[in-house]
Amino acid sequence: MSSDPGASPDREAGIARILSFLKAFYQRSQLDEVRRGFESLEGELKGHLRSDEQAFAQALEWVDGLSRGGSRREAKAMPHALATSFAMLANVASVGTDGGDLGSLVPSYRNQLQEDRAPAMRSIIRDHFSKPIVALEIGTWFGKGSTQIWIETLPRASSLFMIDAWSRYITSEDRDGDTNPSYRLMDKLPQAAMTAAVREMFRAEARPGNDIELVLMRGRASRVLGLFREELFDFIYIDGSHYYSEVKRDIALAKSLSKAEFSIVCGDDLETLDPTLIEVARRIQDRDFITYSGVGFHPGVTLAVSEEFEQVNTSNGFWWAIRRNGAWGVV
Repeated sequence: MSSDPGASPDREAGIARILSFLKAFYQRSQLDEVRRGFESLEGELKGHLRSDEQAFAQALEWVDGLSRGGSRREAKAMPHALATSFAMLANVASVGTDGGDLGSLVPSYRNQLQEDRAPAMRSIIRDHFSKPIVALEIGTWFGKGSTQIWIETLPRASSLFMIDAWSRYITSEDRDGDTNPSYRLMDKLPQAAMTAAVREMFRAEARPGNDIELVLMRGRASRVLGLFREELFDFIYIDGSHYYSEVKRDIALAKSLSKAEFSIVCGDDLETLDPTLIEVARRIQDRDFITYSGVGFHPGVTLAVSEEFEQVNTSNGFWWAIRRNGAWGVV
């Protein structure tokens, strides 16, 4: 190994060939993350090849061998310097398949949280928990919105379990009917949402000072929740499927998993508990969202919450109930 800050023209030409070889791979990707990843590692790799003569010679020999038409199967093992770069690009590409710029054109696909609900969501944590807790989120989607609120607001050293099916979820009635077109489009994004959620988890763990334990699980809550012991969680947030049968099961399971001494079960998308609309919801259980007499609401959430709790607190569609010494209430 030798240090050579002023690399020779031949060395610079060789480095340019090596970088061109890498660019031929990264330029095939339309992912901004891969492009930025290459730009980030290009300078690092260039500096390494300038300072390490052996690494430079191995990389150049390997690249020139393939460039002359050699078979990849017969090629020597990729030099470590290049392997490291390819591994970095592969890692970036594998977690960058959330749609990139195309997905960002419709941000509601990524972040389902309505901002007027955020203050109450933050307050419910800050007002009731000051020590580390075990929290559960049912419905993580892209890992934006509610997930970020819990990561930012939970007491230090808490644990957050995140569960999502990341699969098609709307009924045939919603898929073929006059439902909001965004629901049908969202039904095509589960893979993008899952990879984005994984990326958000790694980003959160990399933030300075973050010590929240994050656990990501894929599966339907009605099945996965049965793996946990009763009275495990201090806090449970429900925002998975909005169809009555699944919301009903999620709430029932959440109640059994919440700590009897003190815990909170809460959720999203409860627009109304009007008795008339509860009866409407009882007749319409296969739709995610409906409008009746000028009121738009999620019938499954309305009906399930009304059956599982005598009362709940509400704030702009966010709802919560508090368990104290085994009894459920609003304070």
